[in-house]
Amino acid sequence: MAHAGGIRTHVLVAIALAILTVMAFGAVGGRLLPTAVLVPVIAALAVAQIALQALFYMHLRWDRRFFALVFVAAVAGAAFIAWSAWYLLLVHPGRT
Repeated sequence: MAHAGGIRTHVLVAIALAILTVMAFGAVGGRLLPTAVLVPVIAALAVAQIALQALFYMHLRWDRRFFALVFVAAVAGAAFIAWSAWYLLLVHPGRT
């Protein structure tokens, strides 16, 4: 591991995570967005938070690219499974 990030990096990441959390709570609590838009917005904010946490707090940012590739593949697989469940349950509700 070449570099593990300094205190400044971790503080900036924590601030970014706090901002993303406030945005998520604001989107849900503000009730300004329709559900069809709210769910993808919340999902995108969650993915951004997970990526920041994995990159900096799990040190994937400074680790071998192979480990980041494994993480990205797992996230892509989970996203595909989530999309498949959504498609089956909402688009074809009578077939499940």
